[in-house]
Amino acid sequence: MANIGNRNTTEGYSITRPPLFDNLPFDFWKTRMSTFLQSTDYRMWMLIQEGYSPPSREINGIKTEVAFTEWTFDERDLAQLNAKCLNCFFCALKSEDYMRVSTCKTGKEIWDKLCITYEGTNEVKQTRLNFLLHDYELFRMKPHESISVMYTRFTQIVTSLHALGKELLNYEKVNKILRCLPSSYDAKITAISESKDLNTYSIDNLLGSLIAYEQGVNQRNLDAGEKKKEKTIALRAHK
Repeated sequence: MANIGNRNTTEGYSITRPPLFDNLPFDFWKTRMSTFLQSTDYRMWMLIQEGYSPPSREINGIKTEVAFTEWTFDERDLAQLNAKCLNCFFCALKSEDYMRVSTCKTGKEIWDKLCITYEGTNEVKQTRLNFLLHDYELFRMKPHESISVMYTRFTQIVTSLHALGKELLNYEKVNKILRCLPSSYDAKITAISESKDLNTYSIDNLLGSLIAYEQGVNQRNLDAGEKKKEKTIALRAHK
């Protein structure tokens, strides 16, 4: 997965500006963009989901678009929301992607075209989902890896699964994290399992507990190393 820890992750951190899609993993940007649209006006997100059609009337059995002057207040409001959707996308996309979608008339058209471009067809997405689920099942903490680094890798997989429609419940993630830890964490795993209800124990509390345990172990190892070093120096001094 591409590295997201660069300037692009902060480029669009604004409550008034859409997140810039520039060398970011699509699933990362997709989540940010959907959240931005929902927070701006949730009706914009509904237009992305359901689509938008210009106002029309059925005259003599034929559906005909009507002039702007005949639009109702609600119809003008929906048209304005669709225009805002278009503007959000056009402000967020680099020139290459803008050219792909510049002829689209609705936010849904742009969203669907970007999803097909970067995620592929449903068959391609299902294949990618299967690979990610495989990565999730085999996920393990690496030797000499910190809890924070391990959790970052874990979150990237979970985020990618979310972007493809696979939601993992909190208790599933908590249990997976506990199962991925090496044997050196067995005592901590047992303590958490016996003292906490894993069905309600939050992933944030688990992470904090594991980091605190890791720091304690590291400090004890450091102290033991210092004592061993001092003992070695003392023995050499007496020779």
